[in-house]
Amino acid sequence: MNQSLQVFCDASKSSYARQDFRLPIILPSNHPVVKALIIYKHIQLGHAGIQMLMYNLRESYWILKGRKTIKGLIKTCIICKRFNAKLISVSEGLSPQDRVRDAAVIEIIGLDLAGPLILKNGE
Repeated sequence: MNQSLQVFCDASKSSYARQDFRLPIILPSNHPVVKALIIYKHIQLGHAGIQMLMYNLRESYWILKGRKTIKGLIKTCIICKRFNAKLISVSEGLSPQDRVRDAAVIEIIGLDLAGPLILKNGE
């Protein structure tokens, strides 16, 4: 019986990495451990967005309905909500003309025509 052994000495590490990438672990989307993994990676990557988080997770795992699951979990992140919130714009009200225009010091005055306020107990 004639047998031979072939050894390739110049194999690069990148070919092994591609082979590992082709065989990710398939995970269900609705399992609590999978959701905890997504949240952990989200925080570990500095509150990364959907694309970056999916790319990072797909190096080792393939989550069924991954984009939908990741999107739903990122929406619940309080820190992401705070930093992605839209600023409220308030329009400035119109100022009274007496306060805006140039005038002499005593030219514009206000009077209290109601007089002193006396309470029922005499104060």
